[in-house]
Amino acid sequence: MILALDLAKTALQIDSMTLAIDGRSDQVLERVINAVSAMKRLDPQVYAKKTQDSEGMFKWGTPVILEEPGKTFPPPKVPVEHKVIGVDGSHIDVDRHIPAHCYLINTGLVSLNYGPTPSVVMRNDPSLYFESEETFITDLHGSTDSMKITGSLLGAVRTVKEIDILRDAITDGNDDIPVVGLMDGTLIMLDLIRAGFPDYVLKQVLQGGFLSAMSDIRDLSKDKPLAIGSYISLPGTSEVVDALRLSVCPYTVSDCASHCASVSASHRPCDEVSHEILDRQIFEHHLPHGHRSPIFGSSSRMVEKFYGGNLVGFFYVNVGEEIARIEVPEWVYTDKEKIDLIHAVILNQCMLGPGYPTALMEAHEQAVISTSDRLFFLNSIEGAFESQGVKFYTSQKNRSKRLRWL
Repeated sequence: MILALDLAKTALQIDSMTLAIDGRSDQVLERVINAVSAMKRLDPQVYAKKTQDSEGMFKWGTPVILEEPGKTFPPPKVPVEHKVIGVDGSHIDVDRHIPAHCYLINTGLVSLNYGPTPSVVMRNDPSLYFESEETFITDLHGSTDSMKITGSLLGAVRTVKEIDILRDAITDGNDDIPVVGLMDGTLIMLDLIRAGFPDYVLKQVLQGGFLSAMSDIRDLSKDKPLAIGSYISLPGTSEVVDALRLSVCPYTVSDCASHCASVSASHRPCDEVSHEILDRQIFEHHLPHGHRSPIFGSSSRMVEKFYGGNLVGFFYVNVGEEIARIEVPEWVYTDKEKIDLIHAVILNQCMLGPGYPTALMEAHEQAVISTSDRLFFLNSIEGAFESQGVKFYTSQKNRSKRLRWL
């Protein structure tokens, strides 16, 4: 039997990598300490001026600093009575190896009421899409252009369905107790914006879908104590690092490019804060348990262009097991009561769960599609075709995967 992966060789390489990473731990700690020091001495006015002057000059974007840098914010009190709604989703993509052009989205919702009369609602909603108007997005303004819903576009469509379900769950609640709605992952649909999709796709999926639902929730928040946000576990972002690199550069923008081009990378002033570290490493060293970081405004120019009144901000919070990144819309981060509400509730959820929000963990369990589920789905389609006397065909590539002959 021939193995595709030589496990012995791979194991040796893994051992070498582990030793190398462990040997650099002191160097990483020094870089993190330097970054924390830079954050504590950052002057917001000088930084704002540098950000304005450097617009369009660097490849990275720098976030807006909306609160005092270097400060940490302790955990607020959790409301005795409150509701947490978690939503999540998964999908089965279009399979070009079978005759049915279809996809499935499974969404999970969990609503947890805390207080004198606690209650739980859990449900999932598997939806199969196969009609032409469901599997393609068509230009509605006279053009014959259309785009198949698959890949990253299907991921975006699934996210729209998740926030639609969150909006409907919030709308259906008639109580006046504080409500927090949580989604998994980011609120910034960069995969959709960056991928070069045509304008009619962005208008229907992003503006007419995701942002429309976000605006509906914003309107609901005017009449009740309500905050929504997304939870990102083990974030791999470095926006704060980029802000610190800009802040420690002693040069004006006009001088910086010419000077840094003439020196080696190890002597650039901005490398006082290493580009190799992540935001979470800074806040692991800086945030006490339960505290959150200042709020930062997203550095994405795409968000400024498309999101309108739903601009996205973020903060980091030490939930005990990890540093999580929380993304919230502008109408949440500009309201202290709403920020305190989502900060307090997320900490409580992580305490009740295994270091991760209980509502999201349970929503994931409702939404997840296992490997056996995916096989059952494919076999069910094949069985349904055969029961109707319709020939079920597949590609020879797919057939070869099912029928290995060596």
